[in-house]
This record gives sequence, structure tokens and C-alpha cells, in this order.
Amino acid sequence: MTELKGKGMYIWIAERCESGNMVEVARQSAIAGMTHLTIKIAGGVYEYSANLPYLKNLVDECHKQGIKVLGWHFVYGEQPLYEAQAAIKALKRYPYDGFIINAEGAYKNRSSQAEFYSKMIREAFPDMLLALSSYRFPSLHREFPFNLFLKYVDLNMPQVYWMFGNGTVPGQLEQCIAEFTDEKFVQRPIFPTGAAFAEHGWAAIPEDQKIFINEVQRFDLDGCNFWEYYHARHRLPDLWKAIAETPFGDVVPEPGEPDPPVSEVQMRVEMLGHLVIRNKPDGEATGKYAFRGQSYEVYEISDTNWYLIDGGWISGTTQWTRLIQVTPPPEPLTVEQKVDILWKSHEELHP
Repeated sequence: MTELKGKGMYIWIAERCESGNMVEVARQSAIAGMTHLTIKIAGGVYEYSANLPYLKNLVDECHKQGIKVLGWHFVYGEQPLYEAQAAIKALKRYPYDGFIINAEGAYKNRSSQAEFYSKMIREAFPDMLLALSSYRFPSLHREFPFNLFLKYVDLNMPQVYWMFGNGTVPGQLEQCIAEFTDEKFVQRPIFPTGAAFAEHGWAAIPEDQKIFINEVQRFDLDGCNFWEYYHARHRLPDLWKAIAETPFGDVVPEPGEPDPPVSEVQMRVEMLGHLVIRNKPDGEATGKYAFRGQSYEVYEISDTNWYLIDGGWISGTTQWTRLIQVTPPPEPLTVEQKVDILWKSHEELHP
């Protein structure tokens, strides 16, 4: 099971974050001191198709930065078998570091469904870090089957959203912890999620982001999350700044895998459209795609202008691709330097 500590951020719609550039999402998250990100991978009985084109790059780029990635699933409870199957399918796509069950009002008075779904997930992934994301005050939601979820997960991630209550963070977090540590609940470490968003005419304020992180540490909790990346980073950047500037202990992200050796000239291909990935130049389709708006490292270029990327070969047609050439300096580049160079190249192509 993966250990989780420090600050994290939820992602709902990947395309809205850094214009869909997952390299930059990982880079900005590392700069802000995030140890983990969580992204929606399923909703109800379906995988979340809007994020599918971005998931591999997000997982890969975050892991290079030493940032963990957890998938999350909003569930309804009407068809728990199909919900569990959707989650299992989504989780098998990429090497996620954990999974969050986001269950709210639709699961009230659905105890058997809650246990069925949770048990299926746990049996499919006996060693994966699992968490429950739901209400912050169980006393106000007595119909919700907290214990039937909590018995199968490793962390309790209550949504401590202080909407229309700016300045009340310490009291709300204290009440949340007091209620969940009551002996009538299955005891799991509390890893709360704070409010970094705007909704219904209300907006979170930067000062409360700092207070929340400090209060989480005062209660000696391992870490916290925030909802949500797009709101905090793009709509209300002062919230992101406050979160980034407030340290969480002395947590240092684990180092990622070392970059593969590069040749004297490193190439990346920027996708202007979707292309099928094939097993060799002009060969059979692998069932995978290179997606518009993404960029991929090119390891080899064939005589017939096909590009070898992770997963196979794509056609080098200029209608759908643009090749980016980056010549490294004499000294080896660090990971951060490589990301900076590639991002500047992207900006030059898209002023």
C-alpha cells in the first residue's frame, strides 16, 4: 500500500488545467510542494471519457516529479456492480498510486450497495491505497453508510468545505475530527479535503488555505487535499499561491524514475490531431492513440517518416504532427531544465 503524506489537489476536468498540458500540471504541482494529485477516472457506470486522453501523460509526468497520482470515482449506487466494473477497468489502465471513492447523497439508504461496491474494489486491488471522500459531519447525514465504506478503505477523506463560512476553518475541522473519532465509526486515519473553489456566489479566501494546512498539522494529521486545481490555479490564483507558500512539515517528494538517456538531439512531436499508434511503420494498429494537444518524446525516425514514441509508431504527416527539435547544452540537463525548454518551445508555437 502506498503511503500518503503532505498536500494534494483534486483535478476534475484535465483539459481546463494548464490548457491540457500535463507536463505543466506536474511541473506547477511540484513547484507548489504537492506530494499527490487526484484525478477523475470514472463517473457512475462509465469511465470518465473527458480525461482519458490526458491520464497517461499525467501519471508519467507526475511520477517523474515524485508526485503520486490517485484516481477518483463519483458513484451513485443504483448499479453498484457496473460502477465497480467501471472503476476496476479504469484503474487497470495506468499505475495509479491509490483510488478514492467519492460517494455522497445518492448513496444514502443504500447500505448493501455500498458494501457490495467497496468489497469488489478491495478484492480487485487488495494492496492499493483506498480512500472514502464524503461528508464532513456524519451527524448531519445519518442515512449515509459511512461504516460500510470505511471498513474497506485505508483513509477517510472528509470534504471539509466551509462554504459561506470563511474564517470558520479551525472549528469545522475540529468538529469533523471529533465526530469521526467517535467509537461508533470504523476508525481510519483522517486526511481531510479543504475548499479552494468558488460556487453559488461564494469564493474561498487565501488566508483560509493557510489556516487549513496549519490546522491539519496542528491535529497531527498526515496530510490534506484541496478541491480543485482549475479553480485554485486559474480562476482564483491567490488560493494556489497561498497553498504553495504554506509548507506541510518537511515532506520531500520521493524521486521519480531517472530519465532515459537522450541522443545529442532530442525530439518531441506535438500532436495537431489524433493518430493511431502502430506496431511498426505503416504496420498494424495497437489499439492505442496519440491525442491532439499532447506532445511525446520521439526515440527514432524511420526512413519513411514515422516516429517512434512510447507505445509504438505514429505517422509523421505534417497535417497531424509538428516535430520539435531541442538541442541540449554540453552539460547534462536536469529534469526541471528539460521541462522548461520543452514548455518554452510549446509557447513559441502557440503564442
